[in-house]
Amino acid sequence: LVVLVLFIMFAIGSFNYLTSLGNAEKIKKAQGTLKFAVIGFVLFISAYLILNIIDILFLGGQGKLFKLEIPN
Repeated sequence: LVVLVLFIMFAIGSFNYLTSLGNAEKIKKAQGTLKFAVIGFVLFISAYLILNIIDILFLGGQGKLFKLEIPN
């Protein structure tokens, strides 16, 4: 899901950048879209790594943090 959102944001930002035709305001908006796409991806990767480290350090690396179990 994150990769799909990242791809869409990059596509929108790239399209806006290419169709700006030198308009400084449109270029700035497109660069902002691309910047926030990268920031969002970095935050996602950071959160995933932090949760994996917590799983390894405190839960013994059993993968319980990411396993969803439905009680009977």
